[in-house]
Amino acid sequence: NQLCRWLYRIGLNPIKLNEIQKIVEEHKNEIIKAWQGHFSKR
Repeated sequence: NQLCRWLYRIGLNPIKLNEIQKIVEEHKNEIIKAWQGHFSKR
């Protein structure tokens, strides 16, 4: 899972906040879809 690897990498290498924000912006749609899928199963 790409997001898990990304979170793992952040845990190992503290990176600049603006880089984190940029990555979050890039993956925001994926994250939203994942959350929507999670909640629609309930």
